[in-house]
Amino acid sequence: MSGGGLGTHPPHPIYLEPRHVMSSFSSARVLGLTGWLANLVWLVVVASHRLREERETWGSLLRPETQSTLSISGGKSDVRLFEKSLLRPEESEFANSLAKSQDLLGSAKRLVKQQYGEIEFQVDQLIDGIHKLNQYGEAADRLGGRILEDAESTLAVREATLRQASGTEALPIQEVLRSLSRMDR
Repeated sequence: MSGGGLGTHPPHPIYLEPRHVMSSFSSARVLGLTGWLANLVWLVVVASHRLREERETWGSLLRPETQSTLSISGGKSDVRLFEKSLLRPEESEFANSLAKSQDLLGSAKRLVKQQYGEIEFQVDQLIDGIHKLNQYGEAADRLGGRILEDAESTLAVREATLRQASGTEALPIQEVLRSLSRMDR
């Protein structure tokens, strides 16, 4: 890169020496063209050196400085970093409206955080309620299954007792029902 500031030149000019001289050109003409070419190369080197320095200067000017920017991240405006007396009236009005919009943005962010917290709590309660409801449903299914098993075994014992008492334990149920239906006739 460059070692100096604006307006400095490379350390020394470049001189070219012809290696092959063509017979159709005189040596004086070749030396004149060589000098002209050396000057041209020197101008290109100096111009590229100046352009590089100017590019670095523009790059440093284009980099944002942290104190001169307006920030909307904190919710409060950083308009106070600028002296309002140095601003034109329309610029100061813009700075005031920017401060108001930043205050609105900050209050909106606080409101969203508050609502988010409330909604998060309600969602947690809903999930807890659904979990408890699922556990209650599973417990009710298990209890209902046990009650039905007990009822089935009780009914089977009662039926066996009734069949034994009536003497129809060896007959199929359809035969018993058929004979019962004929009794009324």
